[in-house]
Amino acid sequence: MKKEEKATAVAELHEKFARAKLAVMTECSGLSVNAITELRKQLRGVKAEFTVVKNTMAARAVDGTTLVDVKSYFKGPTAMIIGYDDPVLPTKILRDFIKAEKREDKIKIAIGVLDGKLVQAAQIVAVAGLPSKPVLLAMLLATMQGPVRGLVYTLNGVLGQFVRILAAIQETKKGDSAMSATQSKLSKEEFIAAIEGMSVLELSELVKQLETRFGVTAAAPVAVAAAPAAGGGAAAAAEEKTSFDVILASAAADKKIQIIKVVRELTSLGLKEAKDLVEGAPKPVKTGVSKEESDTMKKKLEESGAKVEIK
Repeated sequence: MKKEEKATAVAELHEKFARAKLAVMTECSGLSVNAITELRKQLRGVKAEFTVVKNTMAARAVDGTTLVDVKSYFKGPTAMIIGYDDPVLPTKILRDFIKAEKREDKIKIAIGVLDGKLVQAAQIVAVAGLPSKPVLLAMLLATMQGPVRGLVYTLNGVLGQFVRILAAIQETKKGDSAMSATQSKLSKEEFIAAIEGMSVLELSELVKQLETRFGVTAAAPVAVAAAPAAGGGAAAAAEEKTSFDVILASAAADKKIQIIKVVRELTSLGLKEAKDLVEGAPKPVKTGVSKEESDTMKKKLEESGAKVEIK
């Protein structure tokens, strides 16, 4: 490769790394072309990509980005999963892809970067088991509706900034005459910014600590329905689901080939397993997925000719 071409390639990688909210480095060897194509298709659907990188170029491209801490890991056959949106869905896809057809010996998670912070392989696997960030934020708000007395003495570690800002807000609420209205407003903005800047792992840990400290449950967002006027009763709250099962209800006989292809794309199943699933409908395609993922799967399956139920 010529010098100019190398410079262009490094610049393109740098631009991707600069936009990345998630980067997972893998030791990758022995994957078939079909398997790689399958993984790339799934990742594209969640605004992520799978790319095999040249170590020397990638090591140069991370300079000046939040991925700079992985520079020393560019060794041997390396491939990266780069996510530009919600970091949870790409990790779920990678986890399921590795499990499918026993690929553990062909692709292994080495290390990653999540929202600018270095994370180990075990933490990446943990992210795959979490709800999406919007759901975690809703769970956080649910726990904060409980008692908050003593909160600033409970939390520590990665939540230090959160605690300091919350303490400042509490002082404001006590009527500190030395604090102006402008300062009060700034503290609240900092508080919101601190929560907004947390990774899904940090949000999950915060929710758990609040649950433990106050003995509450981080219920999902609640939908409140007003009681009929004649009854005069209180409004009833119904818990909104955060985990969904995608069920293939039926598959049109003349569309089975297309449906099988989509099932394989969404699940990483082999041809035989996908064929058995489609022909055995009604059967679950995936269970325990987020609302966003279930809606995406339903749309793709229905476009291929299937009838789908979300439960």
